[in-house]
Amino acid sequence: MKITFVVPGYARKAIGGIRVVYCYANTLVSLGHEVSVVHAACFRMRPSLRDGRPLAQARELVGGVRDLARGAPESPTWQWIDERVALDYVPTIANRHLPEADAIVATAWQTADPVAAADPSKGRGCYLIQHHETWSGSADRVDATWRLPLRRIFIAPWLYARADAMGLDDSWRIGGAIDTERFHVETPIEARPRRVVMLYSQHTWKGAREGVEALVRAHEAVPDLRAVLFGTGTRPDDLPSWIEYRCDPPQRDLVDDVYNGSSVYLCPSHAEGWHLPPAEAMASGCALVSTDIDGVSEYALDGYTALLSPVGDVGAQASNLVRLFADDDRRVELARAGHAHIQQFTWGASTRTLVDVLAAEPILNR
Repeated sequence: MKITFVVPGYARKAIGGIRVVYCYANTLVSLGHEVSVVHAACFRMRPSLRDGRPLAQARELVGGVRDLARGAPESPTWQWIDERVALDYVPTIANRHLPEADAIVATAWQTADPVAAADPSKGRGCYLIQHHETWSGSADRVDATWRLPLRRIFIAPWLYARADAMGLDDSWRIGGAIDTERFHVETPIEARPRRVVMLYSQHTWKGAREGVEALVRAHEAVPDLRAVLFGTGTRPDDLPSWIEYRCDPPQRDLVDDVYNGSSVYLCPSHAEGWHLPPAEAMASGCALVSTDIDGVSEYALDGYTALLSPVGDVGAQASNLVRLFADDDRRVELARAGHAHIQQFTWGASTRTLVDVLAAEPILNR
């Protein structure tokens, strides 16, 4: 098949949703398909959220495409991309900028309208939906893109269920995935230091401030507890000195040092599509302490592969951290169960399902 993915801009720093597209592209070309990833500079993003991050991210993405026009490298430094994947950088999502293909896939709500309007020669219109993207558009506007005449492909059960409740036909599910070869155990699980790892983001719905508060409370009960945070921004000014911060760590360092150098991964998020970092940390041997959100529900099984708590309950998050550091056998048991469970979520399996979905004839309420 010839497959085109359309992404909103060029990410100079790691963005999970765009990483997923690149991983699908890599796996598809390894299976013999022809893949283009079209990066479009012109798209809409609502800038009115309180922390201003959607506007900043929009400028980052559009600025990345403009940088490319001035000679910036044509492959992101934060993600390996197979040389057989064609990377195109265009000012708009217009027919003249799109290759002919068997399928064309929108990957964010801002790309859905122009993909739906593309000429039939550009391929069957599809829509890879990784989240209900209300941080960058109103719920009504995002929902309107879900109703476009595109094949909807959902990466998580809760997103598929939402589409079903909306009465949408030609909706399909594919599994979330991580690279289980890249994310692996190097430091024995039972020999890990008393350190917690957490993704830090300025988006309020990521819950990072609550996560830091939970770490502080846990540190009061476990004085030798340490933590390492990673993210794309600079170190927050108010982090305690005992919390380390890594800005844009290379993926190899993230696996070898950050994940393998930690015992527990803390996810304080309020909402996710299919959350990659906790899954990657589990594959790397970390026990998972998380909020009870849909975006981790396929792999975070409370009491078996993770300890879960209600969203926003800082005390419960801190208590779960203390619980694992007070009982190392329980921490090791949880980490081993999580590591074994996450092995089923591979790019190979997910991509083969994606190919079947892209090629299938439309049916109702799959």
